Order: sequence, then structure tokens, then C-alpha cells
Amino acid sequence: MTVLYIASDERGAGKTAFCASLASLLNQRGITAAAIKPIVDESELVDAPEQLMFAPGTGDVSSGSPWPLVLNSRGLTKQLVKTATSLVQQLAENHQVVLVEGSNSLESGDGKKLAEAIGAKVLAVVTHRQGMDLSGLSEWKTSHMDSFLGVIFNSRRQYLGTEVNQVLLPALAMEQIRSFGVIPESRTLLAVTVGQIAKHLEARFLTEENDLNALVEYFMVGGW
Repeated sequence: MTVLYIASDERGAGKTAFCASLASLLNQRGITAAAIKPIVDESELVDAPEQLMFAPGTGDVSSGSPWPLVLNSRGLTKQLVKTATSLVQQLAENHQVVLVEGSNSLESGDGKKLAEAIGAKVLAVVTHRQGMDLSGLSEWKTSHMDSFLGVIFNSRRQYLGTEVNQVLLPALAMEQIRSFGVIPESRTLLAVTVGQIAKHLEARFLTEENDLNALVEYFMVGGW
């Protein structure tokens, strides 16, 4: 059984999409995997529960335990750590890999405390930026020591591949930080759906309504 704690230095770095995608890919390859975000703050509760856990075939993993766990002014309490650990252990009983998404509302020391409690290795998901400062990654490595696996860069812009290969990755190697990959930006993932456009325009369909959840890649505007 492997537990990975997925951290980032900012909201919107892509932790949720990464966890769900990796868990789905592992399951397709015959490795049972689940992803969960056990602890959130109130602003993160706007996400639907299915966006906070991907655990096929487990039923209600939170049976008998409150979930998701909500941070309050007291921060990460011992009780929150205990309950979160119990949730991860329940998933670990039925999965070979459990991906635990960390909340950016946790202080860095609290994130380390939670990762240690659940016995996880730490993997950072970081938004790629041209000329980015690597000092934060060095701090993660120092803080988590042997538990820190490395980093995955997300949202690499289309024309920054050369900068990544010639500047960023060599700089990481100098810091002895392992890169597990660079995910290119996909603008389609930021797109609205057909159903969202129809709702916003208060439109009606003249033909059969097909997949309203399809992402819109291109617009063609015409008139007569």
C-alpha cells in the first residue's frame, strides 16, 4: 500500500485534477487507487463531494466518520489529524495507492504533520512559470527530508519547452530535486460546456440536445 500526499504552493495549481487523473489512470492499468481531500476550509466546500474524493468501488468511505473535515480558527487539531488518518486507512484497506490532496489552507508545518500521520510520501504539484524561483521547492525538501519525492510542473505554456529543458530541469538537478514530469497547459480544460452557454444565453435548442457537458473548443459566430 502506497500513500502519496499531494501538496502545492498555491490554490489552483491543479492538485485535484492531478489526483483524480492519476487515480483513474492507475485503475485502468489494474492498480487499485483512490484520491481524497480529507480536510478543507469553508471556501473549498463549494466543491461537490464527488470532487473531493475519487474512490471507485468503495461505497460510502465516510460511513461513521464526518467528511469532509472542515478547518476552523483552531487550525489542524489532533482530532482532525486522527479522523483524517482513519479515513485514509479505510481507503487503504481496499486500494493499493491512496492519493491525499492537501489543502492550501493548512500551514506548511501542519501539512507536514498530516503527511507524517498518514505515513505518506510527499509530491508537489507546482504551476510552471518562466524564470520561476526554486527556493520554495528547496524548503519543501528540507522540511520533509526523506519523505519528499519531488515535483510535477503543471500548465507549461506552449512555447516554454526549451526553457524547461535547458534552464529549469538542470537547476532542479543542481538542487537534487527530482522532477516527475511537466504537464503542458491545455486551454480546452478551461473551456465552458455547451450546457453552460445555453443557460447563460437563455437559449433553446432547435435540434436534439446532445452532450450538454461537452467542452466548447471553438466558436463560430455568424449572422444574416
